Amino acid sequence: MERDRQPLQWDVNGLTQRQYRVQEVWEIYERTCRALDTAPLPMFEETLLRHVREDRILGSLNLTGSELQGVHMNCFAEMLDLNFGLVRLELSHCNIDDDAARVLSYSMLCNDSVRYLSLAHNTRLRSDGMRYMAILVRHSKQLRFLDISGVTIRKKSAGYLAAALAGLGANWAFGRGSMHKKDTTCEQISLRALQMNSCGLKPAALAILTSGVRLSPLQHLSLRLNSLGSNTGPILREMLF
Repeated sequence: MERDRQPLQWDVNGLTQRQYRVQEVWEIYERTCRALDTAPLPMFEETLLRHVREDRILGSLNLTGSELQGVHMNCFAEMLDLNFGLVRLELSHCNIDDDAARVLSYSMLCNDSVRYLSLAHNTRLRSDGMRYMAILVRHSKQLRFLDISGVTIRKKSAGYLAAALAGLGANWAFGRGSMHKKDTTCEQISLRALQMNSCGLKPAALAILTSGVRLSPLQHLSLRLNSLGSNTGPILREMLF
């Protein structure tokens, strides 16, 4: 597989870290939706207004089943730029596609507060979307848990994830069960748990993922309900030892 010739370089230094109250987040979100001529996401609107009434910090947000693509993701991502105490974000079954993943990844890195992220069963994510998620994994200093169960992972996506898990920079190459660094640095990532259940993983993709897992600080990896047969035993053994 060919390595990307022009890796993404996102500079998120110098962005404000001012603490926003939920009331301010709601007002900014409402103005953003109005400016983009779209209605607020009902679940997000309800959650924000409830926390405004109760005067509570919005530390956990569950938008499972909401439609998060196009203008809806753009409006939502504007809020992720803000520091309002969010540490847990559940976006399962949100119909997120590759372009939405790009917007999401960038916004999450701008603030970098989320420790738990679920993108399970966003079946429209392809290799480009996983590339953006790999960038998030590689550069986030806070993300501890990532769930991408139900997202199809082929060899190209596995390569992006492997490089991110190993903490490698832009210049890298991989082969079956091996990772080769090319004039780059290796830094430990913050991720500690990765769930990849029902990802359609096959032995070839798993072999690519192996080196990244071995070089990573992962403490938990779930690979249940994948297309792995008895012939994957040596690959799993290499991953573990």
